[in-house]
Amino acid sequence: MSMLTKRVFLKKIMAGESLINYDLSDLALHNEKLMNVNLQSLYLVRVILNGANLSRAKMNGADLSEANFLGAELYHADLSNAKLHKANLGRADLSRADLSGADLSWANLSSARAMRANLSKADLTESNLNKIFLQAAILSHANMRKCHLCDANLKNADLRGANLIDADLSNADCNGADFSDANLSGAIFAHASLKGAKFKGAILHGTILSDSDLSEAKLPGVDMTSVLLHRTKLHTYDLVGVKYSSNQIKDMIVLASYEVK
Repeated sequence: MSMLTKRVFLKKIMAGESLINYDLSDLALHNEKLMNVNLQSLYLVRVILNGANLSRAKMNGADLSEANFLGAELYHADLSNAKLHKANLGRADLSRADLSGADLSWANLSSARAMRANLSKADLTESNLNKIFLQAAILSHANMRKCHLCDANLKNADLRGANLIDADLSNADCNGADFSDANLSGAIFAHASLKGAKFKGAILHGTILSDSDLSEAKLPGVDMTSVLLHRTKLHTYDLVGVKYSSNQIKDMIVLASYEVK
């Protein structure tokens, strides 16, 4: 594939010319205004786009592995099925962006804004999502194994069927989130807020919920016998239909400075 300079790239992209046969790897495009551009299926490995405005850009199917999007504007961008392995999306605005089916394994999305973004079936294996804003985002059936989500905001997020094995959600705001049918084995929710969260059909084998707030959570038929519930806030009506041991409930009552009604 032929390579392009930044000047030639910008000229061609603004003219709407096809770039499908060009190698655009390592191209430096930081702070450029690239709203609505079409970068579908292009080879953009290690491209530098920090601070760039890519609102409503079409990048579906593009190879953006190790690309730098630090602080970039990606509002409503189409990144579906894109390769973003080890990409840096820290502090980027991904609100309402389509990342469904994208490969975001080992990517950095710390402090990114991804409210109402679609990450269904995305691969987020071992990615850094600490302090990310994912309010009302769609993460159904996403692979989030060993994902780092400390201090993340997942309020009202859809995580149905997601794989969160060994993920760390310490101090996360998961109020109203839907974890139905999700695999939460080994996940850490220490000091997390899970008020009104849904867990129907979820797997909680060895899950850590110490010091978390599960008040008004929906837990019908959930097996919590192997869950660590040390100082977890729960009301007795939250436990209706839940499988747990007498030692666990005693632990909550005895150790709780919380009131269990």
